[in-house]
Amino acid sequence: MENLKAMNEKVSFEERLRQGDWWKKGKECLNVHDIHRPPTYYKGSERQWLEELTAYIYSCPVEWSKLYEEYLQKVLDVERAVLRFYRSDDGYLRAEGAEGVYLKVIGRTESLSHAELSRIGQALSEQEEELFKACLVYSGLDGQGRSQWTRQVKESLQCHMGRKELSVTVVDTLDESEFMGKELYFDMLNDLYIIL
Repeated sequence: MENLKAMNEKVSFEERLRQGDWWKKGKECLNVHDIHRPPTYYKGSERQWLEELTAYIYSCPVEWSKLYEEYLQKVLDVERAVLRFYRSDDGYLRAEGAEGVYLKVIGRTESLSHAELSRIGQALSEQEEELFKACLVYSGLDGQGRSQWTRQVKESLQCHMGRKELSVTVVDTLDESEFMGKELYFDMLNDLYIIL
């Protein structure tokens, strides 16, 4: 009875695994319709689900392999059973085939101060869910769509910064930084930023 009560409450992925009976109809530990969507028991957002799931896969690869084999026997749509997310060697969330996960923001006509860059980073963090989804959309856009998307982000940030001239680009890595403390890189998949 206590185990049944626990299954009716919203719980985390690892808590659900500890409860056992992983494939009980309507209470499956993974969403049998789409692995990217949280199952009914899960208490967080889609993004939190992907973060938690990939963290589990990263830290428990052997257990995940066994669970995933079972999942493939239960899944209703094989195409939606392939997880497009993973953890990098550094433990950061990444998406398969996603190009450009960092928003690079710099002053266009004059350098931005550390305080201004921090303010931009905080403003971007307040939009973490939207930017997470936008990063995935950006990956599927063509050249013109990407330019338009980047322009919209730039205009939004410029309004937030009192019309300061900004340069906003989307980049794959931090490698192109000049490391002078004048650039902000916002990781759209992990809601973190760094000033280099």
